[in-house]
Amino acid sequence: MVNDLSGLEVELLNNQVIEKGSHQLSWKADGHASGIYFITVEQGSYIQSKKVTFLK
Repeated sequence: MVNDLSGLEVELLNNQVIEKGSHQLSWKADGHASGIYFITVEQGSYIQSKKVTFLK
């Protein structure tokens, strides 16, 4: 999921179960404003967030 700086969810990247292993997700942010966003991956009790800066 992608959240803006205020915590609002702006996009859901994937809502499916993925087999374990190495994976890659892409976010096409063309329709969003420049700014700071947080990309969060959740799997059971595992949660990881990364801060990204999007510049047009």
